[in-house]
Amino acid sequence: QERQSHGVVVQSVGGGGGIGGHADSNGFAGVGTYNFSAAVGGRGGNGGNGGTVQVFRNQANAALSNITTHGDQSYGIFAHSVGGGGGMAGAAHLDLEKAPAELSNFSLGFTLGGSGGVGGNGGTVEVSDANVTTHGVISHGVIAQSVGGGGGDASLSNGSGTISLDLGGKGGNGGTGGTVTVQNIQATTNNDLSVGLIAQSVGGGGGLAGVASTGGLLNEAAQSTVTHLFKLNTHGTNGAAGDVFAGCKSGRSDADCKIDITTTGVAAAGMLLQSIGGGGSASFLNSTDKAKTTIDFNSSGPDTSGIVTMDNSAGGSFNITTNRDGAVGVVAQSI
Repeated sequence: QERQSHGVVVQSVGGGGGIGGHADSNGFAGVGTYNFSAAVGGRGGNGGNGGTVQVFRNQANAALSNITTHGDQSYGIFAHSVGGGGGMAGAAHLDLEKAPAELSNFSLGFTLGGSGGVGGNGGTVEVSDANVTTHGVISHGVIAQSVGGGGGDASLSNGSGTISLDLGGKGGNGGTGGTVTVQNIQATTNNDLSVGLIAQSVGGGGGLAGVASTGGLLNEAAQSTVTHLFKLNTHGTNGAAGDVFAGCKSGRSDADCKIDITTTGVAAAGMLLQSIGGGGSASFLNSTDKAKTTIDFNSSGPDTSGIVTMDNSAGGSFNITTNRDGAVGVVAQSI
């Protein structure tokens, strides 16, 4: 009866992407007629994809698997596939050292922050053929999840010069959530905050854009000669969520695909089905002395959710019973 003593845990988790290398460049704005310096940060690695996760009985006519837990926060079945997060990008830093304005005829500085890695995709998750009973608080009967990895954060770029072009790195795209299917489940939870069945597909959020900062390295006299400063950064795209399906599919009968849920606790919902697109990403832009141009792409891309389906068209049945305050029978959401 120990806490967090789950009955069955099946998971596939993609590895996270590595961190990109940092880049530095130094020059002296004031020697010679022209001076050019550049620095480019390394790109973060992509996250690995989560694989397919399945929990089912081997023999078609075999009895349902019986799973019972007694401790708090002890789920009956926890099946999830998670894409790895994209790696963080390396920073780029350019330092054209301070010099009196009259010593420098022209200097150009360029910095590019590395882009964050792409988040891995969550795989397909299927859970079926189980009879689950839990007794503890926050002890859900069945959790089936597919989650896309978040995009990697982009890096800082920082530079200076008479003409400075600073590009903050692009945030990595979030991974997509996979399809989640649950059928032929009997679940009984006997305490508060214990949902009978949770099925979710969640897209990964886009990575944060890197900060682009220009002009802060020049002294006041040199800044007076600045003719143009430009800086730019962009978000990563949010990952789409997959479809969520509960109940019978074509070719199966009520005997092997029904959903039968009973909860007895306070705020213990019967069934929670959700398809959720990746959360919004963000970009951050420092204020820039003497800046003439600033562009910030705020669109974080599509955050499409999937279709949520409860289907008894093949002769299946849904029996959802809740017994206490705040215990909703079914919550089905595509967000």
